[in-house]
Parts: sequence; structure tokens; C-alpha cells
Amino acid sequence: MKKIQFTVLSVILSSVILSSCGKDEIEKWEEEKDQALIDAEFTDTQTRLDYLQCYALSSQEKSKCLLKLNNKKIKPELIKHHFYTNNYVYQLEKLGFMQFLKNKGAVCDKITEGPKYTSETESYVAKCTDGNIYLLKFDYEESKWLFLK
Repeated sequence: MKKIQFTVLSVILSSVILSSCGKDEIEKWEEEKDQALIDAEFTDTQTRLDYLQCYALSSQEKSKCLLKLNNKKIKPELIKHHFYTNNYVYQLEKLGFMQFLKNKGAVCDKITEGPKYTSETESYVAKCTDGNIYLLKFDYEESKWLFLK
């Protein structure tokens, strides 16, 4: 539920910010977003899995985890650019899920939005654009992801 609230809050905040800015500023942010997506696509397998490890953590622990990774992985001149950093992290989380599924032998062509937690199955639901749906669970004791289905 917290992830949904955070996502909704981020979208609302982004919309408010965008509506109060000029065209040049919006174009700059779009360029940052595009660059973040490109940079994320060119990361190695381990980087993707590292970002995945942060995904299910509590908000405070996730912030610490992402800060550590971002400081190591993002170019210093881009680290303070909100749109770049958020899009880079979000894309790497999705790529991390795809990499995890691939490592488990699951078929998933693309994930367009981060998997959502469902209390019904106590797992994350990863929906791939090819129609495949997978359930994943984070084992907090062992600090690792589990492939359920």
C-alpha cells in the first residue's frame, strides 16, 4: 500500500511541478528522463539485481539502499537531478525484476510498471507485456527474492 501511495504522490507532485514550469524546463526534464532510461538499459546484470534488492525494503531502508547505489552508479553531475534519478531508479527496478525472472527461466518480454504488492498472496505481482504474470516474494530474513509462480 505504501508503494502505491508513494507512486501516486510522485505522479501528483510531478504534475504540479510540470504545470508550473515553462516549456524549456519541461523539455529539459524530458531529456533527463530519456537519458536515465538509456543509461539504465546499458547497466550490467548485477547493477539491475542490486536495485531490485532495494525494492521491497521499508521506506527508510529503501532510501538508504538507493542512496548508496545511486552514489556509486550515477554520474556526479546527474545525481542531484530529480527527474533523472527517479527515472533511472524506476527503470532499474523494472529491469531488475526482468533479470530475476530471466535467471529463474521465466519468460517476460518487458515490464512496463513496477510490480505491485498484494496482501492476498503476500507477494509482488509482476505483469509482463506478453501476458505472463508472476508472483515474487521477498524473504526479509534471508534478504533475497523468491520465485513463487
